[in-house]
Amino acid sequence: MYPNKYNTLALLCMMLFFITWILIFSYGDYNYSANDAGSNFTPAEMRISIVLDILQMTFLVMSFVFGLIAYYVSEDNGGYAGIYILASLVLFILTGFYDVVIVYILVTEPIHWKLFFM
Repeated sequence: MYPNKYNTLALLCMMLFFITWILIFSYGDYNYSANDAGSNFTPAEMRISIVLDILQMTFLVMSFVFGLIAYYVSEDNGGYAGIYILASLVLFILTGFYDVVIVYILVTEPIHWKLFFM
């Protein structure tokens, strides 16, 4: 197969993850508080935060998956694929499982989606 293609896709997803991470710290001000969600934020700020959070977790998962595929199809069982797998797992742990918490909040508290589609 072509592990270089999957390594390139894993690297691209990892770079996009870092870009969205920077954008979240720059523009993502919405804090998902359930008691008064949306009281101090405009709908545009909420949309930007929610979309950036979803993009961030998607890119991290895609980097992990493409790293696993590249590792599986490579004949030398190693190379950069292992680095992408480990980097994805480390970043997932370093973000404090933030992505899982955001998915949980978005699923269990529909007020955020209601405000998102205002």
